[in-house]
Amino acid sequence: SIPAAVLAEFPHQGDKRLCMKWISVAGCSGTGSGGCFDNKRAHFRPKQLPDIARTHIK
Repeated sequence: SIPAAVLAEFPHQGDKRLCMKWISVAGCSGTGSGGCFDNKRAHFRPKQLPDIARTHIK
């Protein structure tokens, strides 16, 4: 599971949080609205990614 401190720092697009799988090397295979399988996540390229989030993804 993802620590709350990491989730709190992730970028949002409207009311949706950035899909971590989408920005990872593996990618997200979701086909839902916005591309993600989870309707609470969005696929977008943030201008910056906080260090705590970047470290967790690696």
